[in-house]
Formats: sequence, structure tokens, C-alpha cells
Amino acid sequence: SGGSTAKSIYKCIGKTVCVASKPETIMGLGQKGLVPSGKADIIFSSFPDLAIEHLYDERHKARVLAMFRHPVDRLVSKFYY
Repeated sequence: SGGSTAKSIYKCIGKTVCVASKPETIMGLGQKGLVPSGKADIIFSSFPDLAIEHLYDERHKARVLAMFRHPVDRLVSKFYY
């Protein structure tokens, strides 16, 4: 999928990638202070609203990139993945 490809590219160029694909994961990373620690260069999430709300603050801001796929293509990809 496009997400897997993007993660691989960022890892290849030496960036630290964090995947927060579940709400519980995002909440836990927020409590642990992932963003203020500077340990992750890039965070991928299927829940950008939660990630922005719980991981970032006024001192630690983010840039957001949203990638959207056609709903049918996404379901077919999930079925074969």
C-alpha cells in the first residue's frame, strides 16, 4: 500500500518512523511524551485527529500530510494484504 511504501522510504533515508495505528497506541505515546522527547522524526497514523490532539502542543507543532485512496481500491487492498 502507499503507507507501507512511504514508511519504507523514510526508514531508508535514516528517519525514525513511529506507527500509531490504534487509538490506544496514540494515547500511550502521548502519555510517554513521544513528541517532546524527539525520538520520532515521522509519525504515521490512521487517526490524525487523535494524534494531533494527544501528541502535539503549542511548543511541539506538526505538519500534516493526508493521503486518500478510493474506498473500493482500499477495500480490495486490505482484502489481499
